[in-house]
Amino acid sequence: MNVTFEQADVCSLPFDDGQFDLILAESVTVFTDTAKSLPEYYRVLDDGGTLLDRELLLDKPMPEPQLQELLAFFGIPNLMLREQWSHSLLSSGFQSVDALEYNHFTEQLKEEQTRHLDTFEQRDKGILFDQSLWETLFKHDRMILDNTDYLASALFKAVK
Repeated sequence: MNVTFEQADVCSLPFDDGQFDLILAESVTVFTDTAKSLPEYYRVLDDGGTLLDRELLLDKPMPEPQLQELLAFFGIPNLMLREQWSHSLLSSGFQSVDALEYNHFTEQLKEEQTRHLDTFEQRDKGILFDQSLWETLFKHDRMILDNTDYLASALFKAVK
């Protein structure tokens, strides 16, 4: 199998229409303007092609001040409910949309979100002394833990 890697903007993909049978995305689309990225996924998929996309979403509506703080910290333009994701995918042209997995932020998921264990991670030893990095990591963890009642993740399967 010949594989090449390209860095590109998912809102303006440098590929021909119908070029792919499968698109895999994880924690990418939520950081984009989905009114642009979802139609791009659709455009580059061949007829009958599949998008598998695992994303953070709202399990239930979040109080507006909390939501705005979360969006600003993570740089997420819009955090949608499950139904909004489905509607957005269908509105982008996909013929069918299913949530293959739906995960609430349980105690186990909370621990996984805050441990940051990656056995393949390569660390710059000097970064461990960067106080701003630690402050950001602690704020990240606090934002996740404080909002677990509202957050979930889902694996969406959308077929063109």
